[in-house]
Amino acid sequence: MKSSQKLTLNRGFSVLEVLIALAILTLGISAAILIVFGNQSLKIDNETNGEALYKAKSLLERARASSTLDFISINTTATTSEDIYSKKFNVADVSPCAKDLTSVVNWLSSFRPLEIQLTTRVTSLDEAEKLGGFCDPVAPESAWDKPNAFDIVSPSDFGGKGTGIAVAYLNGIRYVFLTTDSANKENFWSIDTTDPQNIDIDNDAHGIMAGEKGLNGITIAGNYAYVLNNDTSSHLLVVDITNPLDPKHLIDASSTIIGLTNGRAKSIFYYDKKIYVGTEFVSPTLNNEFYIFDVSTPDDPEQEASIKVNRNVNSIVVRDGIAYLAIGSGSSNPYTPLRAYNVDQNSTQYLQKVGEYATTTNWHGTSLYLLGSKLYFGLERKSPSSQLAPEFLIFDTANLNEPIGSKELNLTPQSSAGVSGVVVQGHLAFLVTTASNARLFILNVSSSAKPEIIKSKCKTAPLPQNATGLVYSDNLLFLSIKDNEAFRIIYNELSCS
Repeated sequence: MKSSQKLTLNRGFSVLEVLIALAILTLGISAAILIVFGNQSLKIDNETNGEALYKAKSLLERARASSTLDFISINTTATTSEDIYSKKFNVADVSPCAKDLTSVVNWLSSFRPLEIQLTTRVTSLDEAEKLGGFCDPVAPESAWDKPNAFDIVSPSDFGGKGTGIAVAYLNGIRYVFLTTDSANKENFWSIDTTDPQNIDIDNDAHGIMAGEKGLNGITIAGNYAYVLNNDTSSHLLVVDITNPLDPKHLIDASSTIIGLTNGRAKSIFYYDKKIYVGTEFVSPTLNNEFYIFDVSTPDDPEQEASIKVNRNVNSIVVRDGIAYLAIGSGSSNPYTPLRAYNVDQNSTQYLQKVGEYATTTNWHGTSLYLLGSKLYFGLERKSPSSQLAPEFLIFDTANLNEPIGSKELNLTPQSSAGVSGVVVQGHLAFLVTTASNARLFILNVSSSAKPEIIKSKCKTAPLPQNATGLVYSDNLLFLSIKDNEAFRIIYNELSCS
């Protein structure tokens, strides 16, 4: 009996041992399978990651190469699909000579959404040269929610009120060039702004008289400044600024606009060896109001052509053979404060109107800025009106019929307040106005459809009123002002003082 029981127990233990062994074997095999499939999944992830990275890099490299051939045409593209990947290419304009390019590739891996995003900045020396050689490629360094002004510079420092402003780097030094309304004395100034907080007028500013009745505006191209004379003759003057410490008015290079009788020049723009001049409206039968000069020889402007606009031409911007004009109010509805003309000599539409913005609001078009495919447009009220309307509009250059975005600034007084200057850098638009209640606006224009005003976080002294010119450079704003001071520099404080 004892022997039989022992045998039975031994058999029971053997079955149990086999079951345990099978369980251990199953776990081991399962672990091995998981490791194998895990390695395969990791391998697939690595391969798809590498392929996605390659596609993102390829998008950027193709765009970078294209930008050297046609910088302006590099724009955001629609999302496309390729195998398991979704590809998107975004372009953000930083300045007229700089763009941020971003390639985005998305895909699903084991039901996990993955993304690779690469960004680079491209610049165009060619476009900078077309604009006169001076273009800031750097986006604003801050939110610009704490604007303030450096010490006031009074009209007595420059003998008059500011009428125009330009910024240029010469010999490695940043100079501001200012025109004033001073008659029979210095009215063209070069100002060393290396230390914008401590400008010594006696040592940093150098002035000459370029026009006997004052000046109306300025643009810079290379070593030459082109300025508008506030007179009915010698409308376009040339100043040699090769040595900014000793600017020289080239009297023999002065140009009286052919066909302009009893009219004064009001606006000026340089692009690609051409000077574009807008004048005041005199009468429907007398004078044209928009003139083109060839300055291939910088010190010898040659009048090329003109266009009858029948309005004051208050602001000009030109690119790709199209001139955009902000013009004065009209006499009948619909009104067209914004027009576009073809100025490409090789085009069959040369000197013809190719676009306009028609509106029932009879306001003055006053200011323009062009960045990428977006045209930024400021207006000024012609007369008091209980009906509010946007003073700031944004257009796609492909269609001027309707703005893609706008902003009401609620300026006062209603009879004359408006936007006198616009400049855009990156996602920020800087506007100066002739209003008494609000003189400087900073807007976030990341969304063209919904520009938003950035409210100042600090209580600062009133900023300049009646600015006549505005330039952005090196995270600073440079203003010419026709009010209690001729010139101001605006900066963004790090913290409220």
